[in-house]
Amino acid sequence: FVEVCTVVLDGGLERTVNITLQTLPGSATDGEDYDAVSVELVFNATVLRSCAEIPITDDPLVEPPETFNVTIITDDPPIIIDPPTSIVTIVDNDIAIFQFTELNYSAIEADGFLCEAIELVSGVLTFPISVTVVTNPSLSPTAATPDVDYDPNPFPGVLIFPEESRPGTILRDNITIVDDNIVEMTEDFWLLAFITNPSDPASFVDGRDIAIGLIIDDDSLTIGLERPDYTVPEEGGFVEVCVNVSGGILSETVTVTLQTTQDSAIDGEDYNGTVVQLVFNATVRRSCADIPINDD
Repeated sequence: FVEVCTVVLDGGLERTVNITLQTLPGSATDGEDYDAVSVELVFNATVLRSCAEIPITDDPLVEPPETFNVTIITDDPPIIIDPPTSIVTIVDNDIAIFQFTELNYSAIEADGFLCEAIELVSGVLTFPISVTVVTNPSLSPTAATPDVDYDPNPFPGVLIFPEESRPGTILRDNITIVDDNIVEMTEDFWLLAFITNPSDPASFVDGRDIAIGLIIDDDSLTIGLERPDYTVPEEGGFVEVCVNVSGGILSETVTVTLQTTQDSAIDGEDYNGTVVQLVFNATVRRSCADIPINDD
């Protein structure tokens, strides 16, 4: 409630005077934001101050400051009323609370986009409130690269929660993911959200204005021997064995161990056992090793 008082400022009273105090509409709504009153205040020689309480409604609505008027009137001509009207401003104590619906959002590269979402968790809106979502490169070793792995500009980017939105209302953003042919680790970037208009009565759940976007690679490659079998004349001195990479493009160096194992030929007599490291990367997709053959 709000207590509104009327006082006698000049002169004394030798008789009883009745004054009517009543509310008049403003931007606040009678029956929703406050309860209208019309009350009679009585003054006399000993009562020079009188008050009335006007009920204020504590609702869950998120509203801007609203006003209504209080006026005093009397039919007693000698009584001068100054000022006749006061303005009562209702300052809302409710704010809209938002959050990312998840701490992590993931998408397979081939999907082409990553969908993230903002949820209104508290408050009923009486006017639209906008939330802006932006991306930011992470600081992790597996950070995705803007404009290479993803479009850093979410669409639509600004999520407008309309009037009458209630807790549980969810709006979604899409972030374009680049589907390349590169074999990569799962890569990540940050998602940041904030209230577009800082003066709006809104905020985020602590720590839930940040989320992580994960890009899961679906590219694959095959590393294998170039031929299933090799035949070499003993006097040739060696056999060249090659390993090929097929499929996706390597984003980092990969090392493969090629080694011989004894079968019917005897290591040290018919051939010399070999263990060699073959290195592959984005430009090296074929690598070979020579295995010595003994001409006995």
